[in-house]
Amino acid sequence: MTNSQLLATAQFDRRPFLYWWLMSSFMLLITMVGIFLIPVWPVFGYFAHKKQYENLGMDLTDRSLNARKGWLFKKQQNIPLDKITDMAVIEGPILSAMGLCHLTIETAGGSGGGGSAQLSGVSDALGFRDLVLRQR
Repeated sequence: MTNSQLLATAQFDRRPFLYWWLMSSFMLLITMVGIFLIPVWPVFGYFAHKKQYENLGMDLTDRSLNARKGWLFKKQQNIPLDKITDMAVIEGPILSAMGLCHLTIETAGGSGGGGSAQLSGVSDALGFRDLVLRQR
């Protein structure tokens, strides 16, 4: 088995950190149990989302796309380029307002139609998507 050559590494914006914290805070506010956690959330949420951001990564090699995310529950995927059917850039109203998007990698045989991997906050997501699809 030969080593793959690293072609590109995705850069991540720091704004997803704020997006995750705001969305988590909103979820705590609308749940009965979450209301009691609000006093400790500013400190714990900062730490948890900082660690989550530090563990984001996506590398393009000549044969695969390697994605990693997570802090407590880490997920690392090696997606062969020949299995990638499409890469979608998803923007919702809150993401658009913050200048962010989700980059979703869709694969042949991906379960549930939700794609094989999804990462938030890729800087120049459209450019990275085009680079991956050209390499494919």
